[in-house]
Amino acid sequence: MEVGDIVVVDTSDVNALGIVTEISGDGEKTGGVGDASKGRWAYGIRVLRGVRRADGASMPTGAQIWVDDDPWRVHVDGEDGYALPESYQGESVARLLAKAGVERRGMTPDEERALGRRRRRGAVIRWIVAVVCVVAIVMGAGVLAKHHRKQAAERQRQERLDGLVGDADSYALKLLRRCGGLQTISTGLGVQYATVAPSADGLDSATLGCMLESMGEEDTGANEVTLWRALIDASIGNLVTNPGQLVSLPWQSVMGIEVRCGIDFDGRIMCDVRSADGSFGENGSSDGTSPDGQASNEPMPADASTTTSDNSGEVSSWTDEFDPDNVRGRWCLKDGVTCVVITPQVEGQRWPLALDTARMGDANPLPDGQTSTLMAPNYQDVQEPETLRQQLRMVTEYTYRIDCSTQPDDTPCDGQTVRKPTYDQTTGAPGSAGIVMVREPLELVRVGPDNTLPVDGLDESNPPAQVAYLIIKPYGKTQPGSISNDTVFYSRLT
Repeated sequence: MEVGDIVVVDTSDVNALGIVTEISGDGEKTGGVGDASKGRWAYGIRVLRGVRRADGASMPTGAQIWVDDDPWRVHVDGEDGYALPESYQGESVARLLAKAGVERRGMTPDEERALGRRRRRGAVIRWIVAVVCVVAIVMGAGVLAKHHRKQAAERQRQERLDGLVGDADSYALKLLRRCGGLQTISTGLGVQYATVAPSADGLDSATLGCMLESMGEEDTGANEVTLWRALIDASIGNLVTNPGQLVSLPWQSVMGIEVRCGIDFDGRIMCDVRSADGSFGENGSSDGTSPDGQASNEPMPADASTTTSDNSGEVSSWTDEFDPDNVRGRWCLKDGVTCVVITPQVEGQRWPLALDTARMGDANPLPDGQTSTLMAPNYQDVQEPETLRQQLRMVTEYTYRIDCSTQPDDTPCDGQTVRKPTYDQTTGAPGSAGIVMVREPLELVRVGPDNTLPVDGLDESNPPAQVAYLIIKPYGKTQPGSISNDTVFYSRLT
């Protein structure tokens, strides 16, 4: 950076557009950012427009901040092909610069060509998305019959859910009745908890105010900031891509209620909220709490949290249709020697399961000599019980990086950070174009003895025996004729 550069600063503390006005190595002056004795220089930025992340408050124009020269967090206009957006935090960038009397620096021909390539790449991505949408619409015509069946099942489910209103969580019910019209507030199972997703642009007074009033707290600016900071703290380290994944997180106490919060790739916070005691009517604890009232760490797959209740009022997950006893145990090739062992990670909890491949020898499919990994159901939608009974699909843990070319130009992205699914569990391998796999997952399919569903890659000349068996293969890479009596694992009692 140089004095006079126009920059966008995107750190954990601030998000601001400003101008470099000074370079200093004086630690006292720069708040410890710069230290000339160590060759570390700090850059003074005069803010034209910005917000503080801690409370979402706007920064005054002309405020001075000190930052180091971090290319992942500080983007310089006209360098490395970066160009300022047309608008920033709702304000025209051209108008902000004009008011400050600042002129933008022109880009070199190479930088202009690089920017053009990035814009063309963005246009191609948008075109692909449009084509995918059209294809989805066309394919939708072929699933109308299935949709009608699902509608009937949904009506039956809704009738059962209606009986849960008497067992509603008091805070969630107050919140939904008071603020249910807001798009940022929705319901979980019945009203056992509510889900909130405050705006990420700053303090969302509408959502936070409704939450405070439903607590019986006064809706003041100070209380809103306190609640907002608490939700931010609760979400740190919990990366989620949709509200369904919150069910895998533990509950935390915040201002007299309980929350479980996560944050997505765009910085949007999502939280489930309920009463602090986690009770529902007269039936005691449920949905993530153990009988002693402690939060449960049992992981669940994304979008697989839809539940039903039988006539006894007991609430259960759709994955209960497939008890771990149907999956756990020793599974071997027909030679009886090459085997895997599947056990619960925590006894008494259904998911995740632990896969042990130590007895596979040279055929071990896990990388780097690893002989154990976790796995969970690989579904993004609620499945019919009959489908689960015949084939249960699972996926092992995986790691991935973000493809920076798929991210907006003004989104910080180093493309190198290796991530893993939230809460040390897998919830279905992602299919997003923005994901680059680092450690590929395995796909496991437990096929039931009465299976009538098609089996991908089946060798019809040498099919597996009509008993329970397990298919282990690289995720999404089934080869024709690869599933046979010689390649599947049969259940062996341990």
